[in-house]
Amino acid sequence: MRRMRRNLGTGYVFAAVQVMSTVGATPVLLHGLGARRYGVWVICNALVSYLELFEVGFGNTVTTQLAQLRGAGDWDRHRRAAASYFFVLLALGAVAMLIGGVMALLLPYLLHVKGALLLHARYTVLLLMAAMAVSIPGDMFGSTLIAHQRFDLLNGTLTATAIVQTVVWVAVVVDGGGLVYLGLATAVTSLLGQLSRFVLAKRAVPILQISPRLFDRQLVRDATKISRWFVLGQTSTVMVSRIDVFLTGIVVGVPAAGAYSVGKRLATGVERLAQPAAQLILPRAAQLSGAGDIEGLRRVTLRATRVMVGLTVPLSLLLIVLARPAVHAWVGTSAPGAAFVVMLLAGAMVVKAPLSAAHPSLIGSGKIRVPVAATVAEALLNLGLSVLLGTLYGLDGIAMAALLAAAVAYGTVFLPFVWKVLGRRVVVHAAASMLRTVPASVVAGFCGYAVSRTWPGLAGLAAAGTALGVVYLAVFAVTGFSRADRAAALDWLRHR
Repeated sequence: MRRMRRNLGTGYVFAAVQVMSTVGATPVLLHGLGARRYGVWVICNALVSYLELFEVGFGNTVTTQLAQLRGAGDWDRHRRAAASYFFVLLALGAVAMLIGGVMALLLPYLLHVKGALLLHARYTVLLLMAAMAVSIPGDMFGSTLIAHQRFDLLNGTLTATAIVQTVVWVAVVVDGGGLVYLGLATAVTSLLGQLSRFVLAKRAVPILQISPRLFDRQLVRDATKISRWFVLGQTSTVMVSRIDVFLTGIVVGVPAAGAYSVGKRLATGVERLAQPAAQLILPRAAQLSGAGDIEGLRRVTLRATRVMVGLTVPLSLLLIVLARPAVHAWVGTSAPGAAFVVMLLAGAMVVKAPLSAAHPSLIGSGKIRVPVAATVAEALLNLGLSVLLGTLYGLDGIAMAALLAAAVAYGTVFLPFVWKVLGRRVVVHAAASMLRTVPASVVAGFCGYAVSRTWPGLAGLAAAGTALGVVYLAVFAVTGFSRADRAAALDWLRHR
């Protein structure tokens, strides 16, 4: 429990630093670089981010396999697997660097810039590509920390890197530096972060060795059977999370894409608040699976389901009730339709909440095919429904497609599989966890809405959010906890 609290605490610190870095650095970069150079900077970073797919699923494979070997106590295979995966990722990083060089040559067609700005953009892309090429094999050390449930060490390095990177960015722009200096600063801070994770992984896992003589082809072949499913799931996740903005621009129009992007950012920001808890599930499930503790896997899934529902439902309720005043306080009237997008995307989060813990549990236990199939089904449904409903209903139709795709994919593909593998008890517990939130959601939603209507403006938004949260917690303490839960909570308070 002590380690879990450290992992959760450092995860939320990192999430808060990410938000503050984005909020603080964006206006400085925008005004310091100017709109045109800032646009080039954003596009260069976006292009480089897609190179992460060249891990071809080995990043998650490292985590799952090493956690299973740790659970089984097979330290010899653990040592050989870590070395083998590193050299595979090293080769994939070299391929990503070659692709990055081709993308740098194609920049005139991607950015529509010329002259000195094009030259600076190419240098920037190459620097960012070099950092990405190194980070692909370097991620093996971060995955090793995750496999051993040392998120506290990983989050510490990520938090420090984010802070240093933001400070250096601001210093470069204030000093009059351009794109190339920003790219150089990003590459150097990224490499320092990778180096720190290597040192911490070696200390946390003393048996970790990187030597060509430990390379095991059979372990790589076995990992490839799993990694191809991971890369399919990652590609589908990218489609679900990113393609809807592009489809909105194509099907509805560019202004509508801007409004959809505003709504998407709000929904995604709240969704990230649940990630520090969600990321703890997979390595723990893999460790229990490696030890053959299926009952322990069910217990972890049951507990994690309550946590994920307890986090996701109130945050989604906050979005649904306060979407309109939140959008208006943030961007005014420049994003018409964004509030309804926020509501529908928050609805999709609620639909996924009951089974959001079972997804990483099954993947960690090696039952990866059906969870990935559910993600692929969601991506394909989202794509098809977005085109159809976007043509019929515009901006609202695109967001409605995300909600419907999540409901159909999780209800018809994933739910029966959870019932079959983890048992009826997990499904019934997930449904019961959702039902316990209904009274608190209804009462808190009404109170939050009433406060937002009677007290407009930013202060009213803050008051409505506070009222909604306090009322939700108060009602849920009565209706959402069993007698045993309340007794345990009171006992904990007495000891404190």
